[in-house]
Amino acid sequence: MTEAPGTTLDRSDPEPDCDVQPGEPDARARYIRVSVFASVLALIPFVAVLWNFGVQPMRTARPLGIFSDFYDVQARALMNGRLDVPPGSLRFEAFIVDGSHYMYFPPLPALLRIPVLAVTDAFDGRLTAISMLVAWLVTTSLITMFVWRVRTIVRGAIPLGRLEACAYGIFIFSAAGGSILVYIASLPWVYHEAYAWSVATVLGSMFALTGLIDKPTWRAALATGVWTSAAVLTRTTGGWACAVAVLLTAAWFIAGRRGAAARRWSWTVVLAGVVPILIGAAVNWAKFRHPWMFPLDRQVWTELSEQRQRALEVNGGTLIGPQFFTTSLVNYLRPDGIRFMSIFPYVSLPALPARGYNGAFLDQSYRTGSVTAFMPALFGLSLFGLFTTFRRRSHAAYVTLRLPVLGTLGVTAGVMFFGYVGHRYNAEFFPVLVAAGSVGLVELARRLDGAPAPRRRLALIAFLVAVLFGAYANVATGLYTARLSARGETLREYVMVQQRLSDLTGDPLDERIDLVGSLPESAPADSLFIVGDCDALYVATGERNDMWTVVEAREGRTEMTVMDRVPGADRASDSRVPLFEFTGGAPSTLSIERRDDGSYQLVLDGAGDSLISPVFDAAAGSLVEVAVRADTEVGTYTIEGPGSWSHTVLMSPFAPNAPSRPTVLRSLPVDAELAATAGLDLVSTAAPVPTVCDDLRNDRQ
Repeated sequence: MTEAPGTTLDRSDPEPDCDVQPGEPDARARYIRVSVFASVLALIPFVAVLWNFGVQPMRTARPLGIFSDFYDVQARALMNGRLDVPPGSLRFEAFIVDGSHYMYFPPLPALLRIPVLAVTDAFDGRLTAISMLVAWLVTTSLITMFVWRVRTIVRGAIPLGRLEACAYGIFIFSAAGGSILVYIASLPWVYHEAYAWSVATVLGSMFALTGLIDKPTWRAALATGVWTSAAVLTRTTGGWACAVAVLLTAAWFIAGRRGAAARRWSWTVVLAGVVPILIGAAVNWAKFRHPWMFPLDRQVWTELSEQRQRALEVNGGTLIGPQFFTTSLVNYLRPDGIRFMSIFPYVSLPALPARGYNGAFLDQSYRTGSVTAFMPALFGLSLFGLFTTFRRRSHAAYVTLRLPVLGTLGVTAGVMFFGYVGHRYNAEFFPVLVAAGSVGLVELARRLDGAPAPRRRLALIAFLVAVLFGAYANVATGLYTARLSARGETLREYVMVQQRLSDLTGDPLDERIDLVGSLPESAPADSLFIVGDCDALYVATGERNDMWTVVEAREGRTEMTVMDRVPGADRASDSRVPLFEFTGGAPSTLSIERRDDGSYQLVLDGAGDSLISPVFDAAAGSLVEVAVRADTEVGTYTIEGPGSWSHTVLMSPFAPNAPSRPTVLRSLPVDAELAATAGLDLVSTAAPVPTVCDDLRNDRQ
């Protein structure tokens, strides 16, 4: 069936429960009420995960803001008229070109920070969560407008019944509050902020393009060009997909397929597609001397990572190619890309990191859920929407939506041919889930118009159940990810909740607790390991590199009374008294040593190196204390000795080419005879046993 451009599908009589008179204003008013209500509901899970289920509007993904300050650093550089940033500010993510350090992320989120940073530096490194919330508000607004625009194009100015309005509200909630957006909120750092703005700008570009195709105007053309430029300046692959869709639209106009009236807008549309490409290419060229690629061989991480070096060697110097398509297809779209557990939160990512298929050699891969399993309602509607839009005898109203939908589908090429698999990359599918899903929902609502009310209600209930499942799955995964990354007290509380719920449901957590002398080289995901006498409690992440995250760590404290300070006392090896031992990734021993002149010093021996504290004097009868404090949030042990001397030992030393082996503190037993040879009466005061670890140990035993 072929119809003139701009016509809509005929519709049967209004739904029996429709309580409005025919006419656009009433339908629009009802839609606005429903969409606002749905958006407010969707805000709850998003903000809950973004703020880590607390009130932390400026939260960062990691303590100390690691990887959350990149856009602030870039913004400061732009304010100084430079694209390059201070050396070391990007850590191993920096690309070094001609001695200058560059960030590979395009600069739009940095540009958006400049009005704040121009006034104060009080928020440097703390704007990521706020930026992501603003991006969500933009995205949610665009979702509501996109759905309404699709309905208007397809159905025209017809009454909006209660059930149809409810379906749109459920869809908006699913997209904004029950999708990958919620998982993205779990980690306020540069990697997820880039996606928060990418999905917003891509949807903005394709929303504007839809309006331009429907009714070409200067305003629509300008909006399309601006949004497409924003998409290019946020994430290159997504922006280029939008630009290609705009240029295809221009070609369609030039060919006269949209009618003579649209043809005169052809070159305006060409500019709306070409200018963003030129802007993005200019920025990328200024940094990397290439219009769209960045030189992986010049990234600091490439110098550190043997896996990256090997991946580049095997794949011809690049991480992009058709050899990765099957790997991405399976990992991102497999129906079983989810894991159900007997412990809270009962739903998680698959237990093992994603693997390559058909001989693909990946750079990095992580535990990765699938679009199919985590967003079943959106995925099902988008498949139906794609069928509806691209079938051979598609109605003219749907033909006008083909290129915008195709543009959102093109965004997925950024991950489908990329040799790196991670759950956050599911965000690349989000625009097409919204665009094609909107088409699918509107068409489904049209087809159900004539169906009996019970059948329509049953369809709505089934849709709601699928949406609620997806919402819970994404919130559960977001909660786990946020707590695991934040560590400290929030992770401790998370494990306590697991324990309490386990006690109420037959103790399934007990089977996941292991008592070990030292952490093994590998462990099942989401298992808990108690090291030694509750020296530390760790959770196994299931990842290849960051395999362990500390939940609790026991501290140490030793008190020493100086009994004998005879100058010239024997300085045999026995005069060095071991106090604490650090085992694991950086094994070392902390001792107190008496010198020939009767003074003392602390010595940290490990891996052939020694760290010696400043010498301190201690009069006979005086008390000297040495303590080791544990900060599980930051991931450090801090040795505190006399004279305000301190030294930090990392719980998880950085190891780019091997699985991490956490460092665990053990208080050594007092050897009274050895202490006496150093003129010390040594009294070891053990720190209290960590409470959660102790409770779990009792449950396990």
